Amino acid sequence: MEASYLPLDLRSFEELQSSLRKLDETMPKPNNQVHVYHGSNSVAIRGRHKANTAMNGAVAADKTLVDLLRGEWRPYQSPFPVHPLMQSGHLQTLYAAACNFTDVDRVYYARKLLAMHDGGTVALDIVLDSEAQYITGIDVDEDIRKRPDYVKNLPSRIRYMKAAEESELLASDDDRPMLIALHGLSGGSHESYLRAVLHRVIEKRSNWAACSLNSRGCGRTAITTKQLFCASWTGKFPLYRRKLISRGHPNNDEIS
Repeated sequence: MEASYLPLDLRSFEELQSSLRKLDETMPKPNNQVHVYHGSNSVAIRGRHKANTAMNGAVAADKTLVDLLRGEWRPYQSPFPVHPLMQSGHLQTLYAAACNFTDVDRVYYARKLLAMHDGGTVALDIVLDSEAQYITGIDVDEDIRKRPDYVKNLPSRIRYMKAAEESELLASDDDRPMLIALHGLSGGSHESYLRAVLHRVIEKRSNWAACSLNSRGCGRTAITTKQLFCASWTGKFPLYRRKLISRGHPNNDEIS
């Protein structure tokens, strides 16, 4: 392909900058307004509060999750400034997958392994306040090393939670709202898109607490059962299906 057919002038950096500006001016401006969708009757969050007002994320008696979103994250109600070369969601997805964001939006976690009723393992990664807190507990407790679901090589900036700090990190005797982040398919708390959100929550110390829940087999969580991660599986449906089959249900073939 000849250079004349390209939308950008690549002969020099100055020409590239100029052509980028022209491209931005000529391309249609999509509606990048960020909207918050919620139910009409948002339930009030009840916490151990001592006053009827709240500042910096503390929960008040009549404060709902929608109130917290609007009060804490007003910038998200503004239009999203899209790069002129990434006007579509497909291009943004390709860029996010191809580039390295390891050192962007650094978030430090302490991991608590949770055993499910069927023997499965999920990992709760609590967001730490600083790198210093992360380094302080970098040595793994011997009890964790002996667990069958112990994984040696965790993702970057994730360490196991020490028994001595569980009471502090898992305490719920304050008024801070807890943001629980859920990763995408086969992702984990180490993903750049998830860290981008959590980093904004904790960077200004807005009195929010945050954590990320890693499903079984995700985020370097050990696979300890035959049941893998599935967003549509509640844990009870397979048993319900077996009962229907054992009773000769007429629509067995329709049960997935």
